[in-house]
Amino acid sequence: FGNLLAGFLADRIGAPNTLIIGGSFCILASIVFTRQLPKIRQAARPVYQKIGLLPKTNS
Repeated sequence: FGNLLAGFLADRIGAPNTLIIGGSFCILASIVFTRQLPKIRQAARPVYQKIGLLPKTNS
């Protein structure tokens, strides 16, 4: 689906502009992911401790 959209956009607005838009979305997604990382770590830590990948803490 993404390739069809990219091809459609490249046909309408040109390949360079399509790449700029795609790159902008990648940067935006990385910012959103980075901001959510503390919540992801908080959710993953107990699971990793349970299966022994992280040591259990006393806090």
